Parts: sequence; structure tokens; C-alpha cells
Amino acid sequence: MKILLLLLLISMVCLTGCASVTADPAPVTVYVTQNQTVVVIHEVEIIREVEIPVIKTEYIEIKEEKSLPTLAQVKEFILSDNTSSKVYLNGIYECRHFATDVNNNAEIAGLKCAFVILCFRTYQHAVVAFETSDIGLIFIEPQSDAAIYPKVGEWYHDQEILEILICW
Repeated sequence: MKILLLLLLISMVCLTGCASVTADPAPVTVYVTQNQTVVVIHEVEIIREVEIPVIKTEYIEIKEEKSLPTLAQVKEFILSDNTSSKVYLNGIYECRHFATDVNNNAEIAGLKCAFVILCFRTYQHAVVAFETSDIGLIFIEPQSDAAIYPKVGEWYHDQEILEILICW
């Protein structure tokens, strides 16, 4: 019975972000924190329940195969894209959001763009990349529009790059 109740609570959390039920013998409240961990609190008095806002994610389906852009086309796109003018908000609009927006905008503009994760010892950082027809792979920091040259074993953001993951 307790396992079934916990599964019900977790299902409610997945749908609403917060669930509260009364179970024998004490109330149980389940929360999903910002880093997606589940916190179960026993025997507490609920003062107030707050609804967690759901961030809408848009998915773009691109069906046509794209040819490789030139460096000039990538530069033209990056200079016209306004993503770098957005404000970084810790926990709300971070590097992964900048990279996602540039990636989606590039796809809409007809350019094939990769979402890239630079892996460090204590955290990760998202950037984008374009495979160009004239100079090959170029990485762009979407928060500043700067071309960057990450390599495993070298340093970026005062951290050693341990791995580079590229998703096309």
C-alpha cells in the first residue's frame, strides 16, 4: 500500500510539480526541486502549496537535408541572430537555453547547427557548432557570438575540458 501511495504521489508530482496527501498516520508531501530531485517530507504542517510553473519547450521538426554552410553564411547568421542580447538568469535562462535558441534559429534559417556540451570536472557548459564547407567545424559561444576553439585537455571558463559532446 505504501509503495502504491508513493507511486501515486510521484505521478502527481510529474503532472503538477507538487503533491500533498494524507496517509496513515501522518501527512506526506512530495516536492520536485529545481534540480529535479524528489524530496519527501513526513509529519509536517503544510502552510502553503505553491504551483511550480511549467516551462514550455518548443520542438522544431526539420525534414529537408541541409547542405553545409560556408563560414560567411555562419557569420551572417550569427550577426543577425539576437540570442546573445538575452540576459543570463541563473536557474532560469542559462547556457543551455542560449545554445538551444541559437540551434533552433539556425535550423529555421536553413543552417545545420549542433548542440555541444563541454564537460568539466564540476559542471558542464553548452555552446553550438557548425560544420562549414570551407573551414570545417567551428564552435560558437552563443552568449557572446564569439568563435571558440575548445579541445579536450585544454582550458575554458577556468576549467579543464574533459569531454566534448556534439549532438546534430
